[in-house]
Amino acid sequence: MLINKMYAWRGYDSGFKVGDRPDQMTLVASDYRVGTAIGTLTIGIDGSDGLLADAIYHSEADALRDNGARLCEMIKFAVERSVNSKRLLGALFHVAFIFAFYIHERTDILIEVTPQHSRFYRHLLGFEVLGDVRLNPRVNTEGVLMRLPLIFAADQISRFGGLGEASTERSLYPYAFSEREERGVIERLKRLEVLSGDPPSA
Repeated sequence: MLINKMYAWRGYDSGFKVGDRPDQMTLVASDYRVGTAIGTLTIGIDGSDGLLADAIYHSEADALRDNGARLCEMIKFAVERSVNSKRLLGALFHVAFIFAFYIHERTDILIEVTPQHSRFYRHLLGFEVLGDVRLNPRVNTEGVLMRLPLIFAADQISRFGGLGEASTERSLYPYAFSEREERGVIERLKRLEVLSGDPPSA
């Protein structure tokens, strides 16, 4: 509901339902005081069905695969307008990163964003533009393809994670978890994978 609400507010189509694809995991951040969702982020793992990005950026994705990249994609990133928290954004991204990098051993993450939002992902997370502006029929608006090497994200998290407002770094990485917290999340996600019967992809 939150995803569809946020995309509708921006004038985009969505119709997204959690669980549409078995190779996706949706993270939901909730305000425990009122029990409502305030942020979501979905990670899709590349497999036999490919990625959603393949629909309009198949050649760019294949070029990465041909060079040995193991891909995933970040989709449906939505945060309530009333929430302006780098800590929330950093935590959501960090859990998605752990799921992709440590659990499924991905090397690169792709995202399709509107051109005006590309600056946010470039400056706050280190994404780079990989494809030109094209019409995305899923949301009926123009978008660009961006790529983030996850080894870069791992380095930034190692350097800045857990520092928060004490850091002078202006990206979201200081608002990621500390090394100790990261280890805890990794272990919890590994246990969930075992319990679900879906071991990490080969």
